[in-house]
Amino acid sequence: MKQISRKKRLQAVMLCCRARRTCSVKQEEEAPTDEVPDGDASKFRGGCGYLQPRYYVEATVMMVAFPDIDGQEDKAQDRKRAMSADETLTIFKRISDADVKRMGFDPASGHHPKSLILTHLAIPPPHVRPTISFGAQRSEDSSRPQLW
Repeated sequence: MKQISRKKRLQAVMLCCRARRTCSVKQEEEAPTDEVPDGDASKFRGGCGYLQPRYYVEATVMMVAFPDIDGQEDKAQDRKRAMSADETLTIFKRISDADVKRMGFDPASGHHPKSLILTHLAIPPPHVRPTISFGAQRSEDSSRPQLW
């Protein structure tokens, strides 16, 4: 693999994937042993063969639009919807380490696309939060809404 910057590598991967509309199915090369019977699902690797949805950002919301499939009624509200962070995290977790390296990340040092989504928020305990004085009274400032 050529040594190019990670940013350029990710842009090249995005350019290649942009033209793909279906999840390609590839069959593994035949092993010389006869232990695996014909038609076994373990020989397949890669995609599922379905049409891929289109992901885009509308204002500040990540949206997903599924393509029309022949034989289905036209239900525009079912084909276009907001995508939750849990769905995105599930997709990111399924990316293999080899693909992560191709995208320009380094999985050995903990850089993975799944780390781009916050799953835990560190909220300081009450004794660390600042106190507020109202005249002669003091109270704890609940800065949790500001941290969320």
